[in-house]
Amino acid sequence: MVIADRTPRGADWVLLRTNDRTFPFASTDEQRQRIDLLLAHGYTEVWHRDGTVLLHRTTPTPVPGAHRPGPDSTPVREAVPEDVGANLLLR
Repeated sequence: MVIADRTPRGADWVLLRTNDRTFPFASTDEQRQRIDLLLAHGYTEVWHRDGTVLLHRTTPTPVPGAHRPGPDSTPVREAVPEDVGANLLLR
């Protein structure tokens, strides 16, 4: 299982939130777009509750931008949203 990040991994199970922004996504819209992308490329929603969605890969349809880590792979460097690490009290 993968708790989704900004790079699709082609995992058999993916857990995503939709009602609160989750690092490293820049917005909840981006998280919903990821769900739509996965649903369009071989995943099925098997459970959801309180803004959390569990998807299961039911067909081997390639997911655009997917990167499956392997023994010789290079880690994907995630882009950090601008407001992460900022002092929230100064806003």
